[in-house]
Amino acid sequence: MRIRAHNGQNDESNGSHQKDLRIFGVFARIHLYNPQNSTSEIYATTIHELAHASHWELRKNNWNDNNLERKVKESWARGVQWELTRMVHNGYRGGSTIRPSYTQVVVDMIDSSNDFNNGSENLQEDNVNGYSIKQIEDVLSNSSSWDAWKNNLKNKYNNETENNVDALFNHWN
Repeated sequence: MRIRAHNGQNDESNGSHQKDLRIFGVFARIHLYNPQNSTSEIYATTIHELAHASHWELRKNNWNDNNLERKVKESWARGVQWELTRMVHNGYRGGSTIRPSYTQVVVDMIDSSNDFNNGSENLQEDNVNGYSIKQIEDVLSNSSSWDAWKNNLKNKYNNETENNVDALFNHWN
């Protein structure tokens, strides 16, 4: 997979995944902008866009705006960004919440903290934790909607906090 870093500012985006540019491996599918950003921000953006590429691979023949909710795509990528960037950059708190699509639902399914949400949300009812990033990913291939993602997760895995999953998804919906 090719990744292209642009030496210029983009006020609309730090990066993009362009699934249609995978022809013969000639064109870059991932584009990164804003080299003035910190190393951790550039790393996080790279992980976010790679998460989109990986998600596309899971759903190759069933990925477009008509059959996969944007909120699922962006919330998944935001969660992977948080999980993997923290492994390299201690103290990384994740990208900001941009409703309705960029939510912290994945973070809230993994962490045991009620106060994450990067200062942009005050979720007192974050009573879900203990899911792994792998478990959350495993149900994505058969989840084209917010509700399907939630239900597939609850049906496939036993988790002591799963009775609170509906409330968590409702909060971010």
